[in-house]
Amino acid sequence: MQSFKAATLVLALLLALPLRAATLLDTIDPDSIVGSIVGIGIDPATGNLVLYGEFGGATINVIDQTGADVGTITSPGVNSNDYDLDYSLGPMTIGGTPIPAGTLLVFNGDDFVETLYAVDTDGTVLAQVGLASVSLVGGAHIPGTNTVATVDFTGEDFIRILSADDGSEQGSFNPGPPPFDIFYGDLDLAESTGEITVVSDAQNIVRQLTQQGFCVRELDVSPFGISGMTGVAIDDATGNLWISSRNGSVYHFDPRPDLGDSDGDGLLDFNDNCVNAANADQRDTDGDGIGNICDADLTNDCETNFGDLAAFKQAFFPAPYNADADFNGDGFVNFGDLARMKELFLEPPGLSGRGNLCGCGL
Repeated sequence: MQSFKAATLVLALLLALPLRAATLLDTIDPDSIVGSIVGIGIDPATGNLVLYGEFGGATINVIDQTGADVGTITSPGVNSNDYDLDYSLGPMTIGGTPIPAGTLLVFNGDDFVETLYAVDTDGTVLAQVGLASVSLVGGAHIPGTNTVATVDFTGEDFIRILSADDGSEQGSFNPGPPPFDIFYGDLDLAESTGEITVVSDAQNIVRQLTQQGFCVRELDVSPFGISGMTGVAIDDATGNLWISSRNGSVYHFDPRPDLGDSDGDGLLDFNDNCVNAANADQRDTDGDGIGNICDADLTNDCETNFGDLAAFKQAFFPAPYNADADFNGDGFVNFGDLARMKELFLEPPGLSGRGNLCGCGL
């Protein structure tokens, strides 16, 4: 009953949060592709965009950020509409073959065995591996690892974590709650944070979440008349998004809301795990996405109540040290933390600007 109550509260918080519209920076209609674009990536070395059209044959188109044609790259595998493009964020081993950072990655979901390819600038296949994915429509390298993430349209809409070396599945989760329906769609991961951005042609919402599945934020693109989103690429140099669509347009977004720094700790609110209390160290000992300084929810049920007070009493000095109950981070659980517990009692934990156990960030 407790877990059901917590899950219900989390869902209610998510549904109640206002969606923040991103800032549209530009719209590009590439001349080189007519119709749907089903794969998109950004070259970290040049800033050029690589695009693959629906059933685009053996051609990956390369354009600059103004939409001007730069060239083409030969696409490996079969003619496809379940397809994506990315670049390796660091050295990887694909199918036993080492590849350097900045290598073009091709995910082909229409190959007989869904396949990840590493491709040179002239289209030469440097390495490949069959993936244990299921109906993939998007894929990306996970920063700092030798794994990739894929997203599928099986009806369960799983994000799957797969080994780049042998293609085996390492784990999976659904990018909800609330449910996030995917038909055509895509995902990418930010190099700096590892956060996942997911898009779908089935809705006008861009969702960003942590690798633990916590919702970071949702971006409503409907004010711009955008629909049919098929792909997303994160520009790690700027943090902006490039989004492809079924109508053949590519949209350039700044996804970060300008919320300021409410508590003056040097972290903008959207990137601060405790918005209303200064905590430059972002100390979060239970890993729930909410900084200790504003998280007296010791039972992790998204409420601060008598259960948490009982847990705090058990941790109070001279009991064995419990880092989660050390709200001010001074190395002790004492009267300073008791005062903070009183301030937070009967309040929801947070407010966190980042994705967390109890809901989306700002």
